Amino acid sequence: MKTMLSRFLSDEHGAVTVDWVVLTASVVGLGAMAVLSVTDGVRSLRVGTGAYLEATAANAKTVYDAQLQQ
Repeated sequence: MKTMLSRFLSDEHGAVTVDWVVLTASVVGLGAMAVLSVTDGVRSLRVGTGAYLEATAANAKTVYDAQLQQ
């Protein structure tokens, strides 16, 4: 029994798995933080782009209607 316990405690194969799990969790956490840090900027960019496109479409319609009436 003492020999089995000694062999179990000296075995390091599981330690590599634990290292990979910790490394993978760190990479996933950094990715999530990166996404969360740019979310507000992307949202405001989307709103600004939508407003610009709406204004451009309204302007294009006005110009088109004016050309039709000539």
